[in-house]
Amino acid sequence: VESSDSSNYDGDHIWVQSQKYYVIAEPSQILPQHIIKFKAHDNPQADKELLRVLSLPRWSTKREEIVDWVPENRLCAMSMPTTDALWMGFLHANVDDDRLEADVKRFFEVHAPDYAKNIRVHIASGKYKKAHVEMRCTIPKDVVHELNKRTFVENGVERFITVDDAHGSPSMRCPRWIARYCRGRNLRFTHSCWCKHEALPTANAKYYLQEIDQWSAKGTEIWEKFMQSAPFHDGSYPTIVKISAIQNHTLSRLHEEYRGYLRNKNKEEPVVRELYHGTNNNILDVLYQHGLQPPSDTKASEMCPVSGGKGLCTTLCNGSIV
Repeated sequence: VESSDSSNYDGDHIWVQSQKYYVIAEPSQILPQHIIKFKAHDNPQADKELLRVLSLPRWSTKREEIVDWVPENRLCAMSMPTTDALWMGFLHANVDDDRLEADVKRFFEVHAPDYAKNIRVHIASGKYKKAHVEMRCTIPKDVVHELNKRTFVENGVERFITVDDAHGSPSMRCPRWIARYCRGRNLRFTHSCWCKHEALPTANAKYYLQEIDQWSAKGTEIWEKFMQSAPFHDGSYPTIVKISAIQNHTLSRLHEEYRGYLRNKNKEEPVVRELYHGTNNNILDVLYQHGLQPPSDTKASEMCPVSGGKGLCTTLCNGSIV
């Protein structure tokens, strides 16, 4: 709708006669899709800067922020008797990873020589850096707390950092829960997380199934795509007997929020891939409510009231349930 005057308040665009172009009301009205390169006959000089920018895989007018500071150290919350993995941070993002790895190993050689042999150090980068240290033998709680009092030399500069149990502690709110999901929540043996977790965002989610006619346009589209995955690993071809659409508004919202996160992080629209994932018919209600969940590293007990008697390879329970 064209606005009635130059204020552009009562419409979504207005024609500016003096400039011979339209002015839109909001940026979201326009989706740039193509850029057309052409040669002007009256000015054959190429714009070298434009050509340079167009040749780059990514370009922005925003300057990269150089973070040369770290937040104040948090208290060590380790409460378990021992641990086989440590978290160390925060470290400065402007220091090279190899330098930080060497500094961490030197820190253990000086202050905890009995535990320094064959440790593995991984430097994780973000706004700040942190070190994840895999120990070759378990290290006691009192030693870890004592390391927080020892001087850490980072790139030649002495300072104090936090050294903590990488698995977390029951009294500590899970730092990964910012994304409302912690991978270590249902793990017990590999990268488990012992922190306090909130209820899953899908804990109270509601769902319903909407049947799709196999001979409708949508049903035919799904049928054709699914059959492209045949034959299966055992050489068989499936016969589709029913197609239902899972309607779960909570899952849909969470998925869109994640897509928005990827869009903001990568500065481009996330790629969509349609995959088919086999599932156990005895836990379809779990799938409908919570979606696909990364598997546990623990076998389901037949005596478990949640996971038992369903033919599952891994438990549906969290790592905190024994």
